[in-house]
Order: sequence, then structure tokens, then C-alpha cells
Amino acid sequence: MRLSTLLCGILFASSALAQSVPVRLQSDPTLVDSGLWTFVLPRFSLKHAQPVTLVAEGGEVQVSLSGERALFEDMSGQTYYLSLLSDGESAQAFYAWLLSDIGIRTIVSFSPDGTPLYSGLVEKTETEEVHDFPGDPELGHQLAQTHCGRCHVVDEANRFRGISSTPSFMALRTFEDWFEKYEVFWTLNPHPSFVQVEGVTPEFDPAFPPAIIPVMLTLDELDHIGAYLSQVEPADLGAPLEMR
Repeated sequence: MRLSTLLCGILFASSALAQSVPVRLQSDPTLVDSGLWTFVLPRFSLKHAQPVTLVAEGGEVQVSLSGERALFEDMSGQTYYLSLLSDGESAQAFYAWLLSDIGIRTIVSFSPDGTPLYSGLVEKTETEEVHDFPGDPELGHQLAQTHCGRCHVVDEANRFRGISSTPSFMALRTFEDWFEKYEVFWTLNPHPSFVQVEGVTPEFDPAFPPAIIPVMLTLDELDHIGAYLSQVEPADLGAPLEMR
């Protein structure tokens, strides 16, 4: 690669980051002091052209390292949690990335002086509520491959075809509120811009047509996909490293 081409790429990425409004992250001070975010945040920003800034306690926050979603542990066994406090698209993308396999691997790979400080979680400690959909999971699997597989990894067969900024079905199943999110997913960005549910959503505004081929679904098809999703095994976020 020519140096001029490389420099143009760096300048383009820097320009895109400069024009983006940073996602505001609040974190436990011990994580800040460890240097974790100095390691993690540039890797997310470089990949997604979206800056993230740390804010002090009491400031306006979009994503917080506290609250509802168990994310990772330190080597003493202390668990750190994650909360999404904004419906902004950029904040949602950063939140989903942290929960994704790539996000967890990035956190776990932080090893100052060659010493790992954090690990994935061994197992979920709470009993997961069972949800049933009145659909056919096999048909739902086919529908998910056709419609959802354009952006999400829905199974091992398309594990390399999803968009990196969207959580896989396996990652979605780790969300404590996955059922509630799925029931209204077409109202959550970016879905309203290209998803229509027959008899539920209004037609697209002719002045703002979908930028991609739209996804058209019926309520029965949603039940089929939900039946498949409910049977997907939640992602294993990794076991803690064993020191010898």
C-alpha cells in the first residue's frame, strides 16, 4: 500500500470521527485507572468511526459501567455491569459492541505488562425466564436466514456474513430483556427505516424511501422467527483465564 493512500485513509477516518458526536461513557474509576478504556475505546472508534468519551460522575451519560447487564470480571471475581441509558443509535451500537464476542475479546485481551486483568463470565447466575412463541422454529430459522441474516449472524452457517456492529442472535439471547426487545424490534433503530410489519407499521414515506431493500414481515412470520430465537443457545462470553 502506498504511503499516500495510507495517509488518506487515516485522515478520512480522523475526519469522520471529528464530525461524530461522542458517545458518553461513565465507568468505575478502577477501570479508568487500569488503562482499560485507553486500550478498548480506540479499537471501537477506529472500526466504527464513532468516538467515545469518558464522563465524570454526575455528567450526562449514555452508557454506564453499572446496573443491569453482567459484562466481565476482574481476577478477584468482581463483576462489572453495563447499562444503556440512551436510545441514540450510536450509543446502542457501542453498547451492543461491548456485549458482542469481539467486544468481550477486546476487554479480555487487555494485558498491561503481559498480565491479564479481566476475564469473561463463567456462567449466568440467574435463572433465565422461559418465553414461548406460537410459531415453528424450523420455519423461523429459514426466515431468519433470509431476512435477519443480512445484518445479524443467526447461526454458525452465516457467522462471517453479519455486520460487525450488529449483535448476533447468540449475543441477543444473552440480553436479560431479549424477549421484550424482540417483540418491538421494528420500532428500534435502525429497523424503522427498512422494516415493515403487515397490518402494524405504516407505509414508508415516499419522500424517504428505504436506502436498502426493505424487509416485509407478517405477524405469523415474527412468531416463527421468535420461536427460533428462543431456542438459540446464548453466547458463551468465555471462562476466566487460569494462572499457572
